[in-house]
Amino acid sequence: MSIRQIALELYSLEKKLERLKKDFAEASGDESQAIQHEINETTMERNRIKAMLEAKKKG
Repeated sequence: MSIRQIALELYSLEKKLERLKKDFAEASGDESQAIQHEINETTMERNRIKAMLEAKKKG
């Protein structure tokens, strides 16, 4: 995967997190729990992609 592709994926995940956090602020009850789970999953994926990008830039 090229640096550009990784960066685009990272950007997409950042935008998704912004949207999820906004949705979480407006949600209630069970819906907020589901959104929080998705935020956690997306954050882990974003961190993995960010690490991949950093490694690619270094080496």
